[in-house]
Amino acid sequence: MSAKRCRICGEPKPLTEYYRRRLNETPERKRKQRDAYCWRTFGISADELDAMLASQGGGCAICGVAPARAASLHLDHDTGAVRGILCLSCNQGVGKFRDDPALLERAAAYVRGGGATGSG
Repeated sequence: MSAKRCRICGEPKPLTEYYRRRLNETPERKRKQRDAYCWRTFGISADELDAMLASQGGGCAICGVAPARAASLHLDHDTGAVRGILCLSCNQGVGKFRDDPALLERAAAYVRGGGATGSG
């Protein structure tokens, strides 16, 4: 039986494990995968991500809504620095306003009922 070295834990595993992996996943393996993803993508550990979410009350840093699925949360980062965890709508909204606080303030004034605020 042939074996292949696991990218996550580094242990040699039989090839049959790779085709049935989802059926045989342990919580420890899932945690290692999540930790590796967080570190590779954002440079933080899964524990840091969990602490950040807990400090936000378990929901979006802007609207506070806690989504039904953790996969619906997005790590907001600007030039590599992690700012917080946002829901999809807030994350897309901040992106659409190009992370510009002045533009966001103008949009907030518009929504409050100020109407058109000019072009500059």
